Amino acid sequence: MLRAYWDAAATVDPDAPDEARTLRFGRAGEIATLFDDAGLIRVEESTVQVSSTYDTFDELWHGFLAGVGPAGAHLATLSREQSEQLRQELWRRVGEPTGSFTLGALARCAVAHTPDRAH
Repeated sequence: MLRAYWDAAATVDPDAPDEARTLRFGRAGEIATLFDDAGLIRVEESTVQVSSTYDTFDELWHGFLAGVGPAGAHLATLSREQSEQLRQELWRRVGEPTGSFTLGALARCAVAHTPDRAH
């Protein structure tokens, strides 16, 4: 969902602050490195796959209109015309749904132990 949003946003606003470029911990190994650097041991990183089903495209779009997170904050900065252009581009990128649809996502996570609790 967010990848589709930021790809659509780049067509309307070339300076859109794409989360993949500006936020850490989205790439494999980044969380494990953080934990290693913090002195944790037996670090195990994994990826969680999730999906969300939306009854309509408007259900997805209204989540962005709420202004939550970097995508919602970005959308709030756009003019009405840019917002509508972005809406149309996002609709196209998620397959022009006319009813219910599902989008998948990946989340990175890790578990580790403190050295004094390694046993």
